[in-house]
Amino acid sequence: MSDSFLSLLNKNCRVLNQNADGVIAFEKAEGVLSHPNKKEDFSRSLFNTEYNEEDECYVFQKKSLYLIHRLDSPTSGILLCANNKNLALSLKEAFESRNVDKCYYAWVKGGVGAKGIWRDFLSKKETPRGIRMHSNKSGNLAETRFESVKKIFFLNHTLSLLKLYPLTGRTHQLRVHCQLNHCPIIGDLTYGDFNFNRTFSKQTNINRLLLHAFSLKISYSVRNRLHEFNVTSPLPSVFDF
Repeated sequence: MSDSFLSLLNKNCRVLNQNADGVIAFEKAEGVLSHPNKKEDFSRSLFNTEYNEEDECYVFQKKSLYLIHRLDSPTSGILLCANNKNLALSLKEAFESRNVDKCYYAWVKGGVGAKGIWRDFLSKKETPRGIRMHSNKSGNLAETRFESVKKIFFLNHTLSLLKLYPLTGRTHQLRVHCQLNHCPIIGDLTYGDFNFNRTFSKQTNINRLLLHAFSLKISYSVRNRLHEFNVTSPLPSVFDF
């Protein structure tokens, strides 16, 4: 990635890893947008520059950096980009073909079994506050594998630290799956337990969604040869309580 692009990187983000092919992994902080929705969003986005919606890329001085996938604004962790269009198409094809292994960590309110898979059909619903996902038999299948890592008793409730592995890539999938299975992610302002969020925030001074994109492994093709890219983003300190 050119130094000119690097100078436009959001100050709350950093480069985690990059390879010779042109795959670049960034660590996105919570509150940072994967891409701007309007010009006013530039300063809150991964890069403070123009974004081409059609090609899904950031543009600066006739150079492009292609966004491969997205993270919700309140979610922190790994975000992939590519420095050329052909590579971007190959990486996106890998996502569509599910040649990607992703792991997230989340603190949730409630107890969860040791491990399992959540399956639901989800569809989008437009609300005055934006898109909200809900369970709907006519929706798209969403699958998430979960694993309970740790449980504590705090503020008169059981809290669980989960590893979440999205097997599909639906909008808000992990947040909705946690809500539907009675273990909302702490700090979720859309699908969470709002009363508990307020109490937790007052007691801990933690004011964010406790969901982090921890690791990603992707297999993709370049010039008919298979390549693999692995990256990890350490858990933020707020996950240690």
